[in-house]
Amino acid sequence: MPPAVASVPSLDSDPRSSFVSMVTPAAIAVRLSGRPRTAILLSVGLAVLFTWAGLGISYYSPHPVSFFITTLAFAGYLAVRGWGYIAAQLV
Repeated sequence: MPPAVASVPSLDSDPRSSFVSMVTPAAIAVRLSGRPRTAILLSVGLAVLFTWAGLGISYYSPHPVSFFITTLAFAGYLAVRGWGYIAAQLV
């Protein structure tokens, strides 16, 4: 009997997903931090977080990995923009 092999979701080679993976965490980080070094570190951390979360979710779903990575990153960007708008209205 051959050993059991787990199926791993395939990573898409869509150029839009790599663009979103680079730009969206940076856009979030710039909104959250005014210092360049902090923004760069935060951007890298968010990119890793979105990637691993997308991989984890897609492992249990038939949808491609890039869908979840892009959705998580966009949801994070909307949350940061919404929080900034609400904060500006309260001042």
